Amino acid sequence: MSAVSEGLERLVADVIKEHGCSLYHLERKGNWLQVYVDKKGGATLGDCEEISRALSLNLVASRDEWRRLALDVSTPGIERKLYTPAHYRSAVGERLRIGIEGEVIEGHLKEANEEAIVIEIEAGAGRRLGYNEILSAQVQRATEELFKRR
Repeated sequence: MSAVSEGLERLVADVIKEHGCSLYHLERKGNWLQVYVDKKGGATLGDCEEISRALSLNLVASRDEWRRLALDVSTPGIERKLYTPAHYRSAVGERLRIGIEGEVIEGHLKEANEEAIVIEIEAGAGRRLGYNEILSAQVQRATEELFKRR
């Protein structure tokens, strides 16, 4: 995966902010740019469409290397992946599925700070994990919860 330059991240974040949303996560894989947006109450399909149009125009008008990027703008979804300490802090109380070397842990996130998290495993025991130990983390929802009417 290619690193996202500060200039590209700044351009993307500025466009997203202009549309009343915030940048949740940004990934660049070769010529593919995946942009995840969020906002209080949840970003909509309309938000993603507007941001995609505006970003496309801004990318074409900027550096040559950015003109060739294939762009995908979406929300992180209800079963969102967690990348930063801020993401973990916002998920306290949620059920998570966490991948660490040689093991997958499922439980409720009880605490999150800048260095580590505490996850309560089904047996009720808490386990502290440093972010450097976590390979992947995702919010988990019960099937019934996914299909609840609002």
